[in-house]
Amino acid sequence: MTKLGTFYGFRGHLLISAQGVVMGLAVTPAHIDECDVVPELAIGLQGLLLGDKGYIRPSLSATLATQGLTLVTPQRTNMATYDPLF
Repeated sequence: MTKLGTFYGFRGHLLISAQGVVMGLAVTPAHIDECDVVPELAIGLQGLLLGDKGYIRPSLSATLATQGLTLVTPQRTNMATYDPLF
């Protein structure tokens, strides 16, 4: 990231099963938000999807719910409804 907030390069996005099997893979330009990639990577999957704090977004949870997925993330300590799950 530069001083102007510009991102250069690429990001790798990996979706892995509990058994360690790669279920999805995408490479995007670095400026693409990781939350925008998840719904496409998770097409055809159902159940629980675990993510880090970067995936906390109500609209992402709602989109994944329509696909049959429940997104589980640790909460940020500054969240109004903080309940340490992890």
